[in-house]
Amino acid sequence: MEFEISGPVRAPVLEETAFGAPSLVYLKHPGRTRGFLLYVLAACVPLPEEYAASTGKRFGVLHSVARDICQIIAKNQPGFLTTSALRDEGRLGDNMNKILPDSEYYYHLGEDIRSFSSFVANAFVK
Repeated sequence: MEFEISGPVRAPVLEETAFGAPSLVYLKHPGRTRGFLLYVLAACVPLPEEYAASTGKRFGVLHSVARDICQIIAKNQPGFLTTSALRDEGRLGDNMNKILPDSEYYYHLGEDIRSFSSFVANAFVK
């Protein structure tokens, strides 16, 4: 079965749950103005109670899941996540079991790769 999309594609409207409004994690390419959005994940892994109480953020995603999604989009090129579009600021550690709270994260490729066209799979660049 095939479906055709007519009109602009809109992000789904997520209903508020008993836990409050849904949390989202935005994965971005750092080399574009305001970051080129690569993927959006629904944050559904509970954060520790003490963190949630002090920040108001209750859910996140596993670092390994976010990093792996970015690596797939980047044609399987290894890289790392940061909280800043600048590659030398806000670099996350190597703990892939860490839970990343809802926020914006940027995927940077290895030290010697910086061009956008080498970053994103051909399906995304037209």
